[in-house]
Amino acid sequence: MKKIYLIFAAMTSVTLFSCTGDELIETAPPAANPEVEKPIVFSSLSKGMTRADYKGKDAATMLGNKFVVSGYKGSQTTWSATNNQIVFDNYAVEYKENTAHTTESNVANWEYAGVDRTQPAIDHGITRQAVKYWDYSAAQYNFIAWSTGNKKAIFKDATEYPTLGTDEVRVSAITPATATGATGVAYTFEGKAADLEECYIADLETVGKDDYDKTVTLKFRSLGTKVRIGIYETVPGYSVRDVKFYTAADVALFDETDATDGAANAAKNAKPRLFSTVANNVYTSGKYTIYFPTVDAAGNADNNKAHVRFAGTDPQSSIVEFGDLKYTTAEEGEKIAGNKYLGRTSASASYAGEAEGNYYTQYLPNEGGTNLNLRVNYTLESIDGSGEIIEVKGATAQVPLIYTQWKSGYAYTYLFKISDKTNGHTGEYDPLHPDDTTINSDPAGLYPITFDAVVVNAEDNDITQETITLVSTPSITTYQKGSTVVNNNEYKAATGDIFVTVNEGDLLDLTGKAALYTIPNDKTEADVIDALQVQDDDAADGTIKGRNGMVLKSETLNLTNKIEYGVDGNTIDLTDGVTKKAAKFTPAAPTSPATVNTYAFVYTKTAPTAAGNKDKYEEVTMAVDADVTNLYRNFNLTAVTGDAFATKVYMDFNTTTGVLTTKSMFTGQIVNNLYLDAGNTAAAGSASTGTTYYYTTDGGTTYNAAHNVAYDDFATAELYHDAAHTVAKTETTPTDGQAYYTSTGVYCVILPQQVDGLYRYDFDANGRYKCFDKEKAIAGQGYFDKYTQNNGVYYTKVIKVQ
Repeated sequence: MKKIYLIFAAMTSVTLFSCTGDELIETAPPAANPEVEKPIVFSSLSKGMTRADYKGKDAATMLGNKFVVSGYKGSQTTWSATNNQIVFDNYAVEYKENTAHTTESNVANWEYAGVDRTQPAIDHGITRQAVKYWDYSAAQYNFIAWSTGNKKAIFKDATEYPTLGTDEVRVSAITPATATGATGVAYTFEGKAADLEECYIADLETVGKDDYDKTVTLKFRSLGTKVRIGIYETVPGYSVRDVKFYTAADVALFDETDATDGAANAAKNAKPRLFSTVANNVYTSGKYTIYFPTVDAAGNADNNKAHVRFAGTDPQSSIVEFGDLKYTTAEEGEKIAGNKYLGRTSASASYAGEAEGNYYTQYLPNEGGTNLNLRVNYTLESIDGSGEIIEVKGATAQVPLIYTQWKSGYAYTYLFKISDKTNGHTGEYDPLHPDDTTINSDPAGLYPITFDAVVVNAEDNDITQETITLVSTPSITTYQKGSTVVNNNEYKAATGDIFVTVNEGDLLDLTGKAALYTIPNDKTEADVIDALQVQDDDAADGTIKGRNGMVLKSETLNLTNKIEYGVDGNTIDLTDGVTKKAAKFTPAAPTSPATVNTYAFVYTKTAPTAAGNKDKYEEVTMAVDADVTNLYRNFNLTAVTGDAFATKVYMDFNTTTGVLTTKSMFTGQIVNNLYLDAGNTAAAGSASTGTTYYYTTDGGTTYNAAHNVAYDDFATAELYHDAAHTVAKTETTPTDGQAYYTSTGVYCVILPQQVDGLYRYDFDANGRYKCFDKEKAIAGQGYFDKYTQNNGVYYTKVIKVQ
């Protein structure tokens, strides 16, 4: 017997998702020698949900000690009749303990040579199964395999065998020629959900020439998928209890006082349920096609992966149901009559179902996805000992279908967070008419619940997913590759970009509607909405400042039409490539492991209008000479030029010191005794720049033009108080009403001081005017903060990054 050297690699099991620390050891193989015949042998391992590998007898037990494999050799993975040849045609491979190395084709207790082909294999004219050897003239081999586990495989079609019994699954032959591509059909499974969920599928396994002396590793995973639901709350001052679930179709269940059905309704209401608005999109039985859409594509995350496509016509369901919700007992002093409440962190969420199965419920896959909806009533109970109760009704949320595309071998965890924002009703509410505002006249409040959805990939331990959805209308969902709910922080900066989508029955276009801000890490969605709806005008560029004192600093947000690295590691295309239905940003790392960075994604559902916005002013107390930059007064300070006027008050603003002071201005000589022309047109009031004034010394027979002296020149001019020079006086400031003459006896007109560079008060009791930069407070003046009552409609998701 030839000496064979083997490598055992991990084989994936659908129901069990995990990372493992177990190392697989390879013994040293001999040098490749095409002249030496080496038999093809098989082995199987399986990853469990407890993140431990199942191998040997344990793996065989999961597979029912058997699987069926088809293998073909050739130069390419995609089937070609000219380049490929079938080597294993639906061979049955069986596990028998303590048989390893008893034949050349068996090194791990898995044998195919001589195995009976009547069950579970399909006879394609092959009389017996013989040992197969590697053909070194072939560039590669490809293997496709399945197992019905501990269920009986039925190979007859519906005409021959119309009704499947308990523990029976109808299967078809593996057909490599049609196995690949988007419309491919490798083989089919058909049966009831409980039976199909126990079946196993394997990825297409490609073995290159360098590995011809090694064991073929087939990576099986369950055909089914696992789903669980958990709820926690973060409402300040309250605990949440008595959560009741209903769907669009069974809102009448909330009539728990009905004499006949009240108790039954109450029991059913307590069962967590999600529902689809698309009828019959939750599969409970039927037929599945297994195919391989992407093959022989190096570097592609989906390369050689097995996919499933529902092909049945049996009636299905629109409801995803779970077991009883496991509440927790509140802290001492917070409970009434032994009531039990929801957990208060993501790590202590209340799950539905049984702890023994890690709270998972098994379902059939649906790779197309469907929008899943939550509709609940619940009770808020004050934790201050007062016993206050608030009943919240009709709170809703919607998970977009891109995060409900259930794949074989994956586990999905949907976490709902009830926060201080809810779209539920605390007043009158009729669940039979949720959209009738006449019946439901009371507004929705508190604020939206937030919904957390976590997807754990059981097939590939390097790909995990957490999606977190704000329960509101519309809903906001965030996602980052590789994130898991392990504590109260949502994401890790080192993991990569965070993606955001907004869903309202379908994904919405984010163009012109999406923005990202950093916020203090102790703030909630309710704080953000409050800051957006009443904004302080004193905000610096690139920020929003709310009346509540919260500052939102603008950050870079990039719009896109792709979500990179979806649940299976592939890019999710959201649109035709034009409409931007997603956004992404790169989170910054916190300054220390103990801190978090907090972001607020804001979606503007309705933009604010100028007509709808209102200015609000709140008076503030300011010390004299305090800086009043960005505050407002009840008068306007207007820059002025030209002549000073007696009826105005002028201000001098020092840009260096920031001091604003009142300035006394000379407003020009009184010209009531002068004339405006060489006739008899009398002048009046104060002199003004640019006007020629005339005087007469002979009673009006002769008019002479007066000499104009600017205020700035007055101190250096030699002026006299009468034409005879009997009194002469040089002054630095002219005396109002005093006549002045030159040394030659010409009458002088003293022009007003110029006010260029000064400011003037314009009083208006009905308005508020912004103070200048560095202006100092004046005693007796009222100062105000200005806010804008914003009439836009906003939705926000707070995102924490550790």
